[in-house]
Amino acid sequence: MDVFVILDSVATGTELERFTEEKWGEAKARINPTRIIYITNDICDSKLTEYKNITWNRLYNTITRLYEKILIPFTTNYEENIQAAAMEQNRKETQIKLCIDEISKITNIRIKNRIDENTENADDDHLFQVSESMNKIIPMETDEMDALRIWQTLDFMRPAGNRIEQIKNEYGMLWENFIRFIDKELFAGF
Repeated sequence: MDVFVILDSVATGTELERFTEEKWGEAKARINPTRIIYITNDICDSKLTEYKNITWNRLYNTITRLYEKILIPFTTNYEENIQAAAMEQNRKETQIKLCIDEISKITNIRIKNRIDENTENADDDHLFQVSESMNKIIPMETDEMDALRIWQTLDFMRPAGNRIEQIKNEYGMLWENFIRFIDKELFAGF
């Protein structure tokens, strides 16, 4: 048996929502009791006919990790509501699947571009030259704070050289976290 509930909503005024008896048992414990205006099991109840739309069900969106309302035009014909809800749910599921596919395509393109970029940048001679120049700019005997400050002014150029690598290893952080720590926390006020 279904339960039809009129709820007070800050955003939309009052709204009509259908619950299965089982879901209503779970939902009423979570809903603020002052929001519940009216409850009935009768779809033909005159108080319900004042509403043009009804939230017939909710669908979990794996992208947003939220439940979305299956909002349909309200009619006292139960079968029409079921059909309209099924169509709306199929539409939303298709929309979610298309978004997932699009996100997957974009992710794959980004991964491919990153792999291509890393392959292009893997010129060993170039990396060796950058590392050697960083070792000259920031020698091993440079004070930790001075070394980090110099590296920051060089826009965290990598390979960073032996002294920066030594400091990073002492902090035990990944490069991305290490750079963020230096930029946002260590020298944030400078």
